[in-house]
Amino acid sequence: MSGLVGTWMNDWVAPDGGQAETKETIAPDGRWTGHCTYTYSNAVATTEDQSVAEIRNGCLILTMTNGSDRRDAPLP
Repeated sequence: MSGLVGTWMNDWVAPDGGQAETKETIAPDGRWTGHCTYTYSNAVATTEDQSVAEIRNGCLILTMTNGSDRRDAPLP
């Protein structure tokens, strides 16, 4: 996990003009937090998520433990 520890930021613009700003942080103990701000032509939405990050078979696996976007399926 040590190679992924830190804060990662990304800004992008979709073809329809919507924008997203993301900030993701991976702690040394594998805790992951993500903050996203989506800007649409008529609204702004934000989400905050928490997960546990692990590397398994060469893949990054994020197991979500808490999420603020209530449109998705409920977490177990």
